[in-house]
Formats: sequence, structure tokens, C-alpha cells
Amino acid sequence: MVLPVVASCAAVIGFDTDRALRDAGTNGDERDDVMAEGGTPDAEADAGGAPSVDRRWSSWGISGASFPSNYADYGSDVTDAIFDTETGLGWPVAPAPDPVAWSDAPQVCVELRAGGFADWRLPTRIEQLSIVQYGLYPTASARFQTPSDAFWTASPYADDTSSAWAVNFDMGTVQERPKFELHHVRCVRGGRNDTNGPSERFSRGVGTVFDSVTNLMWQADTVSARTFLDARTYCSRLLINNKNGFRVPLMHELQTLVDERRASPALTPLFGTTGGTEIWSMTNMNNDPSTMLVMNFQDGRNELVAQSKTASVLCVQ
Repeated sequence: MVLPVVASCAAVIGFDTDRALRDAGTNGDERDDVMAEGGTPDAEADAGGAPSVDRRWSSWGISGASFPSNYADYGSDVTDAIFDTETGLGWPVAPAPDPVAWSDAPQVCVELRAGGFADWRLPTRIEQLSIVQYGLYPTASARFQTPSDAFWTASPYADDTSSAWAVNFDMGTVQERPKFELHHVRCVRGGRNDTNGPSERFSRGVGTVFDSVTNLMWQADTVSARTFLDARTYCSRLLINNKNGFRVPLMHELQTLVDERRASPALTPLFGTTGGTEIWSMTNMNNDPSTMLVMNFQDGRNELVAQSKTASVLCVQ
């Protein structure tokens, strides 16, 4: 099997350098996933040379300021598509040339032949978020041609069937957009088209909710609105069951909690009072350090808010 050649590594704030410098070949998790499907790494290799990893998003890892990414080339003769060795997803370098309505977006991917492949599809919300890199502008690797605009996802908006989720690479925000609007399309290949992870992933403890997919322990109930600096102080001093080490979560950690099947709130009912409240994250933008991203679990939107404003707090360990 010919391993993909690493062309560049993503540079993001807080990125785990050890992961980024890891060999771009198939790692142990990827081999396990392939074998679980009854195949072998060699048998699952693409014609272009890169392993075709059938991997759930839950195995991507949560290290760093964004989802981990490590882009590699499919081969020296493929210039219009790249492969993410961390997520197992393939991406075209350029988006589709023309914005389209949501109903037309899947057909754009069906007709795409980037890299010589014919199995492109519209990415889900969490898949599209995997290439968001906070701290860059636009919020994506320079390996991509990325307009600072909204991109459709395959994920419908649970609270209104006339809308669907879009990811805006201007600020890395997730927004519900009316399906008739015209937005960009970037297709994806590989993966399992999975959005929420296993239904049994969450378990409620005394004052906490544990996520077995991300191995994060969450405070079970939000606390009243406060400024960002006060939120950081609160989490650093929080004790639950005599355990400390809590902090304000990163935005991509909060995004893993969103249940796309639910609304009001878009969250497992094991959590307490979160619907309709904005939750602070530790993620900001380089071009405006006075603001931070907040998550609204009423439906799963996020947006930038000045640090001097108030929002609720949901600490994580």
C-alpha cells in the first residue's frame, strides 16, 4: 500500500503538535475500523494511493483548538482533492463554482469528479465543522479555496423543516438557513455519514454528564449568566463530588453535544437547564480578541459575543 504524502499540517491556536507531526500512514484506530468492516487496509486503499478510512466522527479526537486535521495528497497526479488522515475524510480543494439552493446541493456532489472519484456527497454538520480552524481567516486551512461565506450541510434543521444547517467560514459559525437561499457547496467522501454518535454515549452522574465518545465530563446544569472572565473563574474553582479541574469548554467540544434530531434544546435530556441560553466557549477569533464564541443549545447555533457581555456557563473536565 502506498501511503499518502503529507503536504502540510494545519496551524491553529493550541494545536497538538505531536498529532500533526505523526506519520500520515494508516494508524491503529484506522486499521481497527477497517478490520471491523471485514476488510484489510490494503483492500480498502483508494486507487489514488490514500487509505479509504471508514471512520465515525467519534474517533477523530478532541485535542487542540479545533478538530484535529492533517491534510495529505491522494497522489502526485491529484491536485484537486486532499485527504485528512485524522478524520478519514476526503475533500475537494475548491468548492463548487456556483452557490445553489439546499435541494440542489446533493446533486452537485453526485456530479463531482474531483480526484477522479465518483463517490462525493454533501457533508453533515459535524463533518463540515471538522475543517473549521478557529484562529485563521477564513476559518479553514490554506490548502482549501474557501470563500468567507456559508456552506450547506446535509443536516436538516430540527426546529423548522424549511431550513437546514450551514457553516459560515467567515467566523466558523453554524447557522440555520432557509433552504431556498443560495449558498456554497463543498462535498466530502469517506466516513460513515454519522451525525450524533451512539445513543448510549451519555450517562448521568451526581451533578455531571459523562460522554463516552469524547471522554469529557460535563457539568450537568448551567449556571447563571456572567461575563467571560467571571465564567473562567467560576469553572476553575468548581468542585463536583470533590473533583476539580473544570474549565470553560472549546467551541468544537460544545459542538459535539448538539443532537441534530432535537430542538428546544438540541441536547440530550440528561442535561439540565440549557435550552434558550447562550453558553460561553474558550474559542475566539484572531481578528477580534475582545469577543468569544457562544453556543445556543436551543437549536445548536453559535455566534460571537463581546467578553464584557453575559452568557451562561457549562463547565467541562
